[in-house]
Amino acid sequence: AFYLYPETDGSEDKELILNQGSSFEKNVSPREGISVIKHGLRIPESNGTYKEFVDLIKTSEIEFQKIF
Repeated sequence: AFYLYPETDGSEDKELILNQGSSFEKNVSPREGISVIKHGLRIPESNGTYKEFVDLIKTSEIEFQKIF
């Protein structure tokens, strides 16, 4: 699964793996094949014109779509 969100800090994708078991029984182990990838759409911070922002966000959208 994917978790998609707007991003401004430039962090990298992160894979979150679902665990099975109970922590209080100390039998926690990662499940195989079940994870969520956290992937952000980078929102450019621009002090330029609206057109410059549009150009930057288009580039960001292309990069965002590459994961799929």
